Amino acid sequence: MNVLDRHWENLFGSCSLDGEAWHSITTTYSANQQQIGSRKFVRSFYPNSDRTSITHINCYHEANGSTRERTWEINKSECNQLDGLIHPAAGSMRALSVGDGVTAWVTPKWVAGRSVSPELFVPHGDRRQSLVIVYSTVGWIDRIFHIREQLGEFPPQPSPPQNIDRSGQWKVTRSQMTPNLQISRETPTEPVELAALLDRDLERTLTDGVVVYTPEKLTQGKAFEIASGQFISEKTYKQVRVNYTDAGVFNLLTTEAFEKI
Repeated sequence: MNVLDRHWENLFGSCSLDGEAWHSITTTYSANQQQIGSRKFVRSFYPNSDRTSITHINCYHEANGSTRERTWEINKSECNQLDGLIHPAAGSMRALSVGDGVTAWVTPKWVAGRSVSPELFVPHGDRRQSLVIVYSTVGWIDRIFHIREQLGEFPPQPSPPQNIDRSGQWKVTRSQMTPNLQISRETPTEPVELAALLDRDLERTLTDGVVVYTPEKLTQGKAFEIASGQFISEKTYKQVRVNYTDAGVFNLLTTEAFEKI
């Protein structure tokens, strides 16, 4: 299987011919983490018989009880490129997946003076959390969208933000993807100190054990990392990270799963 076929499989291989529908509840936060909005929508994906095209439908539930839909066709031949998947709704961004539902939607190059809004997906079974971090044209965080999703039905009420014990030794497995879709996987034999790895100044704690690590401001000429993770339990933590160089070029997607020893 070549790299393009493998990446298409990573993105859509788990989707049955009957389709899949992710029921989503989005909470919007301001830059200072005040909740400023919430809405529901369903994003559904339907492959054709030979899986060379995906129909993507978003159904938005409005406050007045009505719904509205948007539909896109994602064609493998046109959209599946060597630097990631191009979605018809956002041609300047790329979807990347290392498999098992771990996906990121990134801008290949951040340019000062332009807004940027990467989305990171942290999956677990039939649920997933995604975080969209929106930076304004002047580089400051403008909003954060926390999207809680479940297959087939809307997710239950979230658990409140909480402090989970991160001390002790943790085993880690790691997968990484470069901009040309090359994947590497490793399971280091030495355990790590999770508390030390997550000892960062800019942590935002959200519901359902979700944490976000991101700079307050993007600065031209300075490399940066944006990360989102979820404590699935007191002994399991999953994390997705994207890294950009000091030239503003995306250069690495990393996913990690930690288990407390």
